Amino acid sequence: MKVGCSIQSEHVPTYKEVLFGLPVIELEDYLYTGFADRDAEELPRVKEALQGYGGDIVLNAPYIDLNPGSPERLVIEATRQRFQQAYEFAVALGAKEVISHSTFLPIVYLDFYEEDWISRSIDFWRLYMKIVDPAVTISLVNTFESHPDFLVRIAEAVDRPNFKLTFDLGHYLVYSQVDLAIWLQKFVPHCSTVYVHSNNGKVDTHDEPFKGALRCEDVARVARAVPETARFMAKMSNKGAIAESVAWIRKCIEER
Repeated sequence: MKVGCSIQSEHVPTYKEVLFGLPVIELEDYLYTGFADRDAEELPRVKEALQGYGGDIVLNAPYIDLNPGSPERLVIEATRQRFQQAYEFAVALGAKEVISHSTFLPIVYLDFYEEDWISRSIDFWRLYMKIVDPAVTISLVNTFESHPDFLVRIAEAVDRPNFKLTFDLGHYLVYSQVDLAIWLQKFVPHCSTVYVHSNNGKVDTHDEPFKGALRCEDVARVARAVPETARFMAKMSNKGAIAESVAWIRKCIEER
């Protein structure tokens, strides 16, 4: 299993020595507002930062205020435009995967909202996947979900070999209302990547994986369940802890 780290491209030179020793790097640039407005002009700089790197590249898709399941036509148009930009950026970098936050909002307490969101998300992703090269994987990551069922339904309905799910352990710790075993049972057939970060179980603080509520046994349980091809990404905010975080994740995987 490949263990890597997520980082903004502008910080790659600072941590180049440790990053270039990893088998996979995820770029977080699109998570920050404003990047999508200048991504074309940023592309040469990003390519230069990654020059000489021989591992897999993964990319986050934009997510703030974007929602593939929205009933608002203009929101869907903006979402499709931004995701198209991220996909083209990924292709230009030779990235293997683009990971999108699900953007499901569980606090919309309307009877019709959930089923409508699922249906519209399926329609969005079915259409979107028509333009995606089979060599590039697109995946959805759990964000505020209390259980895995909605994302699994979307993955099963889209039914493409390169449409997958990413399991975020930090989000699971905060938002899940069901046991890890249930997530693994339902996510495993679709899982391409695992995000590893920790918190106090109440707030999504993206702490180092070896701190807080996340246990090594949790990572080991996931590693026992997911395909051998799954990538494990250290997703903590403190990039100064890359080496220590990756080493801890590797240790947990070895103990599975």
